[in-house]
Amino acid sequence: MSTRHRTMPIRCAPQPGEALDSWLEFTAARLTCPFTDILSALGLPNRETATAALVLPAWTIRLTRDERAAITAVTGIAEDVLTAMTLQPFDGHAVDILPRHRRVNRRVLWGRAGSRFCPLCLADSGGRWLVAWRLSWSFACTRHHVLLADRCPACHRVPRLRSHPRRETPRPGRCSSAAPDGGPRPPRCHHPLTDVPVTAIPADGDLAKVQRFIDTALTAPGRPVRWPLYGLGGAPLNVVLRDTKTLGALVLNHATPDDLGPLAAPNVLDRLELYRAHLLPVGSHRSPDARHGDLHSHVAPGDAAATAVAVSAAFRILRAENIRSAARAAEWLTGRMTASGRPLYPGNVVALGGAISPALEATLRCSRESKLMPVARLRHRTGVDSTRLRSLGLVSVVVRVGGDVLGWGVAGLVSGVLRVGLALSWGERLMGGIAVVGLYRMSVDAVSGSRVLTR
Repeated sequence: MSTRHRTMPIRCAPQPGEALDSWLEFTAARLTCPFTDILSALGLPNRETATAALVLPAWTIRLTRDERAAITAVTGIAEDVLTAMTLQPFDGHAVDILPRHRRVNRRVLWGRAGSRFCPLCLADSGGRWLVAWRLSWSFACTRHHVLLADRCPACHRVPRLRSHPRRETPRPGRCSSAAPDGGPRPPRCHHPLTDVPVTAIPADGDLAKVQRFIDTALTAPGRPVRWPLYGLGGAPLNVVLRDTKTLGALVLNHATPDDLGPLAAPNVLDRLELYRAHLLPVGSHRSPDARHGDLHSHVAPGDAAATAVAVSAAFRILRAENIRSAARAAEWLTGRMTASGRPLYPGNVVALGGAISPALEATLRCSRESKLMPVARLRHRTGVDSTRLRSLGLVSVVVRVGGDVLGWGVAGLVSGVLRVGLALSWGERLMGGIAVVGLYRMSVDAVSGSRVLTR
């Protein structure tokens, strides 16, 4: 049985690009009522049923069908507009949402918690927050030409990590995080976020241009990115951002200040070096089994300056005209990586922080060409800028008489399973009913890692 909700006496229209929770908080402030009254009117919970502490509600990430219908019935806002106020339109493109829990996967596409913000935009809008500020790929405001702020300077917390307190009336433009050292039920910080100092960037500089490109791409995230490196058809946005994350992590881990000088102004680089000088919190910025050299590879950078420089450096490589040009642009980076003691050779470039595109794999392979023996250059096709699968050599194929491939091997010794589907033991596979039929060439897919046989 459906639940009917009364319409609100005063309706506030959401601003373009505004986050759903920001709009609801602004509405509560306009009605001068506790936030819980708005949530009750819409039939939305403010406390997650699976947790005891207040957290950012799942409906800010993705709305269910019933939640959208209830909000539309009470407010009159169209369902497609409500969907655009969550992270759902970016799912699979610029962020990865775990569907069961409606949570952001923080280890894919540099997912992050909380929100950055532009103090000048908050001042102009009366304290309205953009949903795009929740993406790691938003690091600058192209309207005011500043880097986004990461934390409240008074309580030193990332804003909007949790829901607004239920029993308080929201104060738009002010920090709603708990004040430091406030006890078990601390008061709110309420520092004016419109007064937070920010770092200026040139309006026509690399950082602003990169952010404008990302902002444009996010308006239609399903549209392919048509850069020459990815061929005539281009590549999906998530592929480009995945490659950007891989290169950006290498930049943050291995680049020196002199390497990054051409990318940004000194004030931005000083902020980056201050961020890199501090150790990252264990468990929040790295996986337990991560190497020391991979500190920035798993979770998004916690500073807008670090993100801006890393993404801009990655774009300089990915926007090259071809694989050979991209390899020359990446040579300094892979050189820094090997100089730090991290081994890098063409066969292991796919292990640099997750799946990468064949184009980027070929780029990184070719960037190491001068360090390879001639036979290795032939094997990895660095001389022809190839994105084809790398070869593992000639192998004999062990098959059943019926034609089903069971495994591959050399000199009749089975080494691995290619197709599983027949409930046969290894003994049954090696005894009777099998035969070795010719030589095939085995390759490894650059993305999936699966073995492929060709004549």
